Amino acid sequence: MDRADIDYIKPVRTFLLHWLNETREGDVKVVQVGANDGSMADPLAPVLGRFGWQAVLIEPVPRYFKALSAKYASNDNFRPRNFAISKEAGKATIYHLDEAHEEDYPGWARALLALHRQRFPKRNQFRKRLDWL
Repeated sequence: MDRADIDYIKPVRTFLLHWLNETREGDVKVVQVGANDGSMADPLAPVLGRFGWQAVLIEPVPRYFKALSAKYASNDNFRPRNFAISKEAGKATIYHLDEAHEEDYPGWARALLALHRQRFPKRNQFRKRLDWL
């Protein structure tokens, strides 16, 4: 996807979300898996707090969940949940970019998560060293 595609997608997405709101007369319920901090690369951020929608916001990484919870603390329509979704029940290690090195990488890298280390992008796909939790 090149930059021209990104510039085109945002207004189309915004239009579709507004259309959904009008079509459903504001009665929209959303489950967002991987809500992150509620801001970064969040396609719902422009409309979530605006229309009275109800949302379950799922974020497995504790520090992102903390920011997400703080953002929506005053809105009873939003229910942040701190867990991951997998085909198997239980506990798992989640691999993601180490907080100490987030500034060394493009912003989108912060959103990368994997339940299996071998599925996480290879270190040589980044310009600088990738550190794990």
